[in-house]
Amino acid sequence: MSSPTPPAANPWAPPITTVPGIPLRQPAATTPPTPTPTPPLDDAHLDTEATIITGAATSVLAEDDEATRIVPRRTVWSLQTGAGQSITLTQDVVLLGRNPKPSFGPADAQLVKLEDPAKTVSQTHARLDRGPAGWSVTDLHSTNGVIVVGAEGDEREILPETSTELAERFQLGDLDLRLTTAR
Repeated sequence: MSSPTPPAANPWAPPITTVPGIPLRQPAATTPPTPTPTPPLDDAHLDTEATIITGAATSVLAEDDEATRIVPRRTVWSLQTGAGQSITLTQDVVLLGRNPKPSFGPADAQLVKLEDPAKTVSQTHARLDRGPAGWSVTDLHSTNGVIVVGAEGDEREILPETSTELAERFQLGDLDLRLTTAR
């Protein structure tokens, strides 16, 4: 048996009934859900061509779990050698040589073994670094040096431990190399 319903404070609220011996249960407080923050995008390895979400679009993503996230695209680079090798570059630091040693770079550096029948390329000859402006090369005290070929075709030998931006072509010893992109 239920007792009469007390008047509701809110005319739109459902009626609250009481049963003898059972305390009156108060309706649960309604608080708006706390939105889950959207983690920041890791843009440490993005090209300048990458699409970055900013401003109002970010807040829409935080509020809408069904929204599709924009995936930044990364340019795929490869290294072409005069000996016919084609190597996809997968890291931002690449060590080049006939048998490159990881001690010349970070633990996650890509080691690229170059085919050089003439043996003019040192075991760990050079280091490629990818930065926001593009690729640079550093001579790692190689025996036969690094020559950078400019966009106009001018050649310049770089000093050991000197980092120099690459246009596209360079030489390690007598081996010609070319950086190319798939996009």
